[in-house]
Amino acid sequence: MKRLSKKLISLMITMAIIMSMVISIHVSAAEMPAQAQTLTITGQVYGEGTDAEEINQVLEVSNITLSGKMEDSFKATLKAVIAGLDFFTLRADADAQHLVLEIPQALENSISIDYQAFVTNISTQVTSLLEQLGIDLNDLAGNMTGSISSPLAGMSEEEIQDMMAPYIQLVTESMQESTTAETGVDIELPYLEMNKNGDLYTWAPTAEQFTQICEKLAAIIKEDDRLVVVYRKQLDQMRPMYDTLVNFTDEMSAEDIDEAYNQIYAVLDNLPEILTQNAEAFGQALASLSLNVQVGVSEGNPVLVRVNFDAEGTPACVGFENGSGADGVLACVYFAQGDEALMARFETSETAEESVLKIGFFFGGAQMGEFVLNVSKTQATRFGCPVFTATANFAGAVFEMKAENLGDSDVISVDLSGLDALTGDTSFTGFHIDFTGTNEDKTEAIESESIDISNYTLEEFGTLIQQIGENLQNYYNSL
Repeated sequence: MKRLSKKLISLMITMAIIMSMVISIHVSAAEMPAQAQTLTITGQVYGEGTDAEEINQVLEVSNITLSGKMEDSFKATLKAVIAGLDFFTLRADADAQHLVLEIPQALENSISIDYQAFVTNISTQVTSLLEQLGIDLNDLAGNMTGSISSPLAGMSEEEIQDMMAPYIQLVTESMQESTTAETGVDIELPYLEMNKNGDLYTWAPTAEQFTQICEKLAAIIKEDDRLVVVYRKQLDQMRPMYDTLVNFTDEMSAEDIDEAYNQIYAVLDNLPEILTQNAEAFGQALASLSLNVQVGVSEGNPVLVRVNFDAEGTPACVGFENGSGADGVLACVYFAQGDEALMARFETSETAEESVLKIGFFFGGAQMGEFVLNVSKTQATRFGCPVFTATANFAGAVFEMKAENLGDSDVISVDLSGLDALTGDTSFTGFHIDFTGTNEDKTEAIESESIDISNYTLEEFGTLIQQIGENLQNYYNSL
């Protein structure tokens, strides 16, 4: 199989972009309501000094608008105004069979596309190109999707359960042998600063028990290797995909894939022997971590899951604590080593009007930042989302995003401020962007005669894209 040249790859990417745009506008036309809708994007920056002032002077007379409506056909206009000048305009008119696009800053004529002719033309050209390169499209699709089929295909539920039964039994018996239970005790949730009454289970296997687990696992695999066969089948299904990817990259070769697969196969073929010969060493290594797992249950709900271990001589743990009740969620996850802990704390609350989520981030007992989300249960926006406010602060920097229903318009705003608290630079401290939605009609009719490009060759499409780019650059240079 030949490698794709950069030019051909560029042409194929160009066609993918054009096809995506055509499909997107075609789908949008099907979903667009009859009433006109317009989205306007405006913004400003925060900061001290002349740079921020000059940028804001430009932004005050700059905006991006996207307007669309459905009449006898779907009409849309994308317009960018920069410093009061028409920077870019794209007008579109689409019906069930055709799409017409106009970019007045780039082309004297608008361009039209017949959906069916366009798709047929491009499919034919791409198929021909791949055949010239020695790529069979059906084989390519099969190779890229072959790994999707399950390696368990063809096995009944009973066969899968029978295959997994000895492994489940091994885990269950091992847990029972090395687990202690304390019932009716106060379970301490130190990071939530509360206790829950319930049952506490602790799994603390010894080196000997770890060794026995390895030996029993080796015996199971030696007697019944179906699970290893299933895993090997999964690897075999993925191999054609890797072989195909080799033809599109210089980062790896077929020899690299062969070597990796051979190493994995060698381990799988000798897995029982490897486990048996190294069982004691594995057991000692795992025991040296001082590993133990604690699970606390209160009123049938997990309230504590903590994995304790030794990290280079220092006690450490990864944990989850749950103090939730009828009034909402209260929980945290954390990693602690010695006296230092990194924690995220989650809280939720509900009222008839809104839902609230709070996430706090802590390190060493001090709060580093917080995220708060308020979502209205009674108000929505024309953007298809409820009215909400999301705020995140970290070390003095504040990010806020909110959606507001203002009656005649809806606004989604994005605001970032206080960056100087992180950077120490007051010349640029943040920005603010508004996305304003209204029912104003700002669509513009296509004015020029159209040229049908449905049957262009790949090279002609490439030339057209290049021409658009060059004409836009010349137009911008003239402003």
